[in-house]
Amino acid sequence: MSLIFSDSYPIRVHEINQRNQLSISGLLGILQDSAWGSAKSLGASVEQMHAWGIAWVLTRMKTTIHRLPELGEKVQVETWPSGTNRSFVYRDYRMWDEAGNCIVESTSTWLVLNMETRKMTSPQESLGPILQFPDDRTHLERATGRIPALSEATHSLQAEVKWLDVDVNRHTNNRSYLNWIWDSIPADWLSKHEIGEIDLIFKTESDLGDHLQILTEQESTETFLHTIKKSDSKISIHARTYWRSIP
Repeated sequence: MSLIFSDSYPIRVHEINQRNQLSISGLLGILQDSAWGSAKSLGASVEQMHAWGIAWVLTRMKTTIHRLPELGEKVQVETWPSGTNRSFVYRDYRMWDEAGNCIVESTSTWLVLNMETRKMTSPQESLGPILQFPDDRTHLERATGRIPALSEATHSLQAEVKWLDVDVNRHTNNRSYLNWIWDSIPADWLSKHEIGEIDLIFKTESDLGDHLQILTEQESTETFLHTIKKSDSKISIHARTYWRSIP
């Protein structure tokens, strides 16, 4: 059994943005799909985890985008479990275009949640021999450190978690968070820049019916800071996005 999961994905019309490129939520959807396939092949699928009374919870994801593929391209995605410590399991991803160029790299951090107590549990105790890591694959540089708090939001919007925002774990899908972050950035900025990197820290769950405030602050000429808060002031997301000008 290979610990490196690989699959190909054609870029379809419902996944693209105004520039004919894979949208950021479409990209995350592909990475989520590959992680799902990998976990299933390793015996730790969502269904199997739920049968054991536990669940995967994504706590951080940092994605570097060298180029977004366009409609009609076919990309190859590789993902693999890249390490663990006492509390977390790490998973890395690479996306390749048809010419063999690496166009996206991503590293993610996951905890194992006890679904009854809603508390994290030790991956080693919960998963035991399932936790295996490829010997021939060096892990990507992991996301570390804090994302600064916003000093003063320059842009904001309100959102309510709707039925289609909720995933199989019955909390808000990460793709919806990204869509709301993009919606909080001025359209004029988006028309002149493309995303180069996004660093997401997931703090607390939000659920169907929750009312959210999406706050954004331009940190520099190339970066924005983002916070998504629930109505009880608990923070769901801290994020930083890095951009480059379109030539």
